[in-house]
Amino acid sequence: MSEPRMKEKTLRIRTTRFGDIEVSEEKVIVFGSGLPGFEGLRRFILLDHDEDGLFKWLQSVDEPSVAFLLTNPTFFKPDYAVPMAKIDAQQIAVGDPSDLVTLVMVSVPRGRDHLSLNLKGPLVFNSANMRARQLIIDREDYPCQFVVPIERPAVQAGKE
Repeated sequence: MSEPRMKEKTLRIRTTRFGDIEVSEEKVIVFGSGLPGFEGLRRFILLDHDEDGLFKWLQSVDEPSVAFLLTNPTFFKPDYAVPMAKIDAQQIAVGDPSDLVTLVMVSVPRGRDHLSLNLKGPLVFNSANMRARQLIIDREDYPCQFVVPIERPAVQAGKE
């Protein structure tokens, strides 16, 4: 006789960007101190933006209009690394460093031909316990607005 399966608890989240979505409670990420400027919001989920995994959305569970576009900084700056000394191991309960995932916020200025990545304020997620924290990295080569050009498809001659 097989053991009965526990029913996975789900949350229905109302969002302005994605409509109503249902997610497992196990997918909720907790920022113990919130995010700067959004200290009252502590519960978020990660949603894929595209199939290739280049971008993700950090959607607030409690505020429908709050969502941040994120990416892995090493896609655009291969030598990017968060110093382990900057990670507050107690706040996100780091056990195995391989459980840590680093993402950065992305802004897409209207009418511009580039993206900006916030390399100075990475988000570090502990995938083992779903805790996270935004750090501040004090390095000149990690700016708040690291510019990444957007490549546009070349227009073929004679075609518009």
